Amino acid sequence: MVKIFTLIIVIFSYSNVHAQKKHSNFTANDSLSALQLHICENNIVTSATVGIGNKPSMQWYALGYLLKLSSIEDLLQMLKAKCAVLKIYGYIGLVYKKYPTPDSLKNILDSDSSAITMLSGCIATNTTINKVINTTESWYTEPEIAKLLSNIANDTLYRKDLFTGIRSVK
Repeated sequence: MVKIFTLIIVIFSYSNVHAQKKHSNFTANDSLSALQLHICENNIVTSATVGIGNKPSMQWYALGYLLKLSSIEDLLQMLKAKCAVLKIYGYIGLVYKKYPTPDSLKNILDSDSSAITMLSGCIATNTTINKVINTTESWYTEPEIAKLLSNIANDTLYRKDLFTGIRSVK
């Protein structure tokens, strides 16, 4: 019995070491890339409260993590992405981080008529990037983003789920 228990411990320890080695080279850039991929796969822009029981959606939390991980340069690059959601979230991030010329960025996206789905509360709308950019005040406010970033620190369940999802992308 002791030998079996010892064998189980050795196997468990080996699998933990192997898992750690597998992800030991996972950098912040890898996390940002995986998060961007996660956002693009969902491909929906959401308002703050569209989740079950009026809780923030996974996509809203993903925006928060994106803002925490992204530099100004990263956000500027998102404006050039093929993924419509990244363009919008890049713009929102630059506005939130007080980029000096947000109107010039809005002008860039104002001519982008790429299709996108917007989920506000329980209402889904098929729209375009330029329409979403011109109505951000209806779903984006600085206090909402500040609250989101604050909540991220406390929501360990979602953080664990997102982390697991990001790790599996690599």
